[in-house]
Amino acid sequence: MEAETKMSMSCGVRKTTKGAGEGSRHWYLQRISGVGLIWLSLWLVKFLLSLIGESREEMMETFQTPYNTTSMILFLGFGFYHGWLGLNEVIEDYVHAPCVKETLKTAILFAMIFLSLIGVLSVLKLFMS
Repeated sequence: MEAETKMSMSCGVRKTTKGAGEGSRHWYLQRISGVGLIWLSLWLVKFLLSLIGESREEMMETFQTPYNTTSMILFLGFGFYHGWLGLNEVIEDYVHAPCVKETLKTAILFAMIFLSLIGVLSVLKLFMS
């Protein structure tokens, strides 16, 4: 009986509600990350256009500057965070089974962390080579 109760609680059967400020916080963070992505996307387009016609060595040299490496890491961080916020919102709105909802949210969190770490480590490997 006790194990069954713990399982039902872990799957979100108990009633949980968001606080009044949680929705506005989420909205605010979504907008901040979106604005950050606008500026970082403009940088990325400019950066990629500057690489047209360059040799591999010149591309690597351009990429290995601290400014470009930092900007790429910020782009990855903002992008994955913005995506995580958006996917959580979609799950909150359209998945109604509590156990499935919590499982999806956890899976998406781990996927975003894993993919962002791969991206950041790849950028750092390019920077150090």
